[in-house]
Amino acid sequence: MSLVTPPLMYLVGEKSDSWAPHLMKYKMQLTPGATLEIVEKGHHMFPLELPAKSGEFSFVVGSWRGEWELMIQTAELAAPFLIKSVKRWGKEAEKDLATPRHKVLTVDFHERLSKL
Repeated sequence: MSLVTPPLMYLVGEKSDSWAPHLMKYKMQLTPGATLEIVEKGHHMFPLELPAKSGEFSFVVGSWRGEWELMIQTAELAAPFLIKSVKRWGKEAEKDLATPRHKVLTVDFHERLSKL
């Protein structure tokens, strides 16, 4: 599995009781190249902790303001990672499309398949 290196981002809430700095340090050692971002004031399942509100696209002020700011912060932390990943995938797709391939299965392949 060490040959498989998908992009990986740990996005953790600062107030989550499910992670500890020493454990995240260990995870980062196990996954070289991974990114770690910590969402200030975020809990374990942000913004899923507020499912009814997390899907709204509203500029409501008042009690909802802190939750809106948390979602903005989460998006700002995740965006650079996502942009980098999409660019990588685009380059991989271009390389894959440029790879010559046989358009049909060979006779040899059909013969081997019929013996299974």
